[in-house]
Amino acid sequence: MFKKNKKAAINEQTYMLIINIVIIVIVWGLVFNYVRSVGNNTLVEKIYLSKDIALLTNIISSSPGNIFYTYSNSSNKLDITKYLYSFKDSYVKVKENEKDNQVYFPYAKDLSFENSFPNLIENPEEIHFVKTGNKLSIDKSLTSNLNQISCPDIKIEEELANQNILLDPGHGKDPNRDIASDDFGLEFKDYYRKNKKEAYITTQISNGVKTNYINNNKVKQTRNYDTPLSIQTRKDSAKDAHIIISIHIGNYSNSYNTIKAFIPYKTTKFLQSRKLACSILNSFPPELELDGIVIIPVDTSTLQKDNPMQIINFEDKTAVLLEIGNINTEQGRSMFNQPSKLSDSIYTGLTKYYSK
Repeated sequence: MFKKNKKAAINEQTYMLIINIVIIVIVWGLVFNYVRSVGNNTLVEKIYLSKDIALLTNIISSSPGNIFYTYSNSSNKLDITKYLYSFKDSYVKVKENEKDNQVYFPYAKDLSFENSFPNLIENPEEIHFVKTGNKLSIDKSLTSNLNQISCPDIKIEEELANQNILLDPGHGKDPNRDIASDDFGLEFKDYYRKNKKEAYITTQISNGVKTNYINNNKVKQTRNYDTPLSIQTRKDSAKDAHIIISIHIGNYSNSYNTIKAFIPYKTTKFLQSRKLACSILNSFPPELELDGIVIIPVDTSTLQKDNPMQIINFEDKTAVLLEIGNINTEQGRSMFNQPSKLSDSIYTGLTKYYSK
């Protein structure tokens, strides 16, 4: 009886083992066929591409500054030329042909942006993303001008001749701070081999703007030379000003020569400040070889009292702090040897701001 039960148990185990093997083979076969089917139908690729392009659209639209990005085979190691792409109803849709079932993935639509998206891009070798100012364009063939941005469409009622302008040459020595920590060691040698500190360069630029201004009794400067002034003293100079333009020099270890405009955004003059910044940035000529321009809103209410950006910390004034170029680049040093070009650009932007 014992041997019979043992033999029966062994037979049952063998039978179950055979059944499990058969099930595994069947399941493996089904999975293999599904994977092969998915591969043949390029479903995985379409899902990946729709998600990747949608996320890229979100990233570019939310990034500061002007951006030109080329999406191609080298971007993701997939052959993007096999598919059709459309950007519609906040979805990136990908399909192989008109009859194919499309795969889609959503992107976030920013209502403050002006979007120029194609209904259909057919078998592109490249897809270009261009963001300038508050406009984002996507297509298979786009050119870019990263040194021009879109300005707010608002009308400035005041006349330039009636406005009080304050120019603030940046980084003068603050008597309340350690001098060594205040001039930042920014200097370069011009064609005449003279050392120039940042405060000297910004004063040259500021003086040039004032010289351009016909009714220059309406233009004041926080200083005319590298004189010691505290941040509060400079800020007090702005009491009667309608427009504040603070001028600084960029100091970065990278190789990019850009111009940044910082503006206060929690104010009643935010749009005016943005338009002024935009008008000035768009006025810098191409021969300056800039690597881009950008407007950066700043919550000035959180700044410490000795922060240089306190000069634009006003609720009721149009204010811009410019950070021009990069003193550690060849293009930047070339720019600072031509301060009149920088002065002319700032003045031109100021006049454009008030143009009807």
